[in-house]
Amino acid sequence: MIYFGTKKNLEDVERFGGLVLEFWEKEEQMREFRHANPDPEVAEKYQELREELAKKTPKIIRIAKSTGVPCTVHSYPAPAVGGPVIPVNLFQAILHDDSHGGIDRQRIYDTINTLRGQLEEKIRLEFWRIINPAYWLGRILEMVLRIPFWLLSKTGFDVTKIEDHFLGKFFKVLEVVAIFYLAIWLGVSEDAFTSLFSRGS
Repeated sequence: MIYFGTKKNLEDVERFGGLVLEFWEKEEQMREFRHANPDPEVAEKYQELREELAKKTPKIIRIAKSTGVPCTVHSYPAPAVGGPVIPVNLFQAILHDDSHGGIDRQRIYDTINTLRGQLEEKIRLEFWRIINPAYWLGRILEMVLRIPFWLLSKTGFDVTKIEDHFLGKFFKVLEVVAIFYLAIWLGVSEDAFTSLFSRGS
């Protein structure tokens, strides 16, 4: 179900954000040891965080793309220097910043927070869908309408073409009309039935 999948994505993003802050802290500590051997515990934790971030970054990028949160910027060279315009993924830049002047950390963390906000809003909308009876009735109606096409698919027909064709859509309209009159015949009010078509998408 989308609701629970989105909640899991939010947990992953929040965990990722915490790792990023911890990594930056350890990165600053490592820079303090530029002219000396780093503390073994700091160095070990730093490498562990790098490894964990490297593993989680591809999933965070997929979540951002599926949610519609932009996570790629274009890095322009200084006019006096010249060079190509480089597309830089903000999440990948946490470990490997290939931009011309460096990506501001605040911009990266702002994008993580934007992604969190989008997921929280999506969870809120999905929750109201779950508790809305009209949503579930609508889903059942959609499944009923697809039964004839599902049966046709078992005979080898390409149902995607049939459903997209005018006659396929016209057949669905006839199904809706038939179910509408059957519901009225069974005593379901017109208002209750037509509310299915006005539920939030």
